[in-house]
Amino acid sequence: APNQLLGVFADELVEPLAQVLGKLGSQHVLVVHSEDGMDEISIGAPTNVAELVNGKVTTYRISPEQFGMRRADISTLAVDGAEASLKIINAVLDNQAGAARDIVVLNAGAAIYAADLVDSLEVGVQKANEVIASGAAKEKLAALVKVSNSF
Repeated sequence: APNQLLGVFADELVEPLAQVLGKLGSQHVLVVHSEDGMDEISIGAPTNVAELVNGKVTTYRISPEQFGMRRADISTLAVDGAEASLKIINAVLDNQAGAARDIVVLNAGAAIYAADLVDSLEVGVQKANEVIASGAAKEKLAALVKVSNSF
């Protein structure tokens, strides 16, 4: 894929994977691993990023605070089963503040940026925030559910 956000399970893979994706023809990629062990952008610790843009890889660290979010323990995101997971998803889509919403906004914002829909990670996070706050994300999910139930 030419554009993607990709999480990896080990920090030592962040930069090499970005380099490999560049050699395979990717254009804009963010490869991430958080210092609390997550293979995504975390709200619990800084996240290491290797960003590939048109063949050049740069590495940097980001933290929730950079985006106006409070750090939260990732254990608060743990769920026990599908019903609990659905409850959290609905809370996020209902724009309920908290750790779950923040981690979704951070990762969705990074994906928006990697897709070249905005010019910076910060603007991507703002866009993700707006889409959830406006109800557009919830409407899109409802439309997807409706279509998938029609088969």
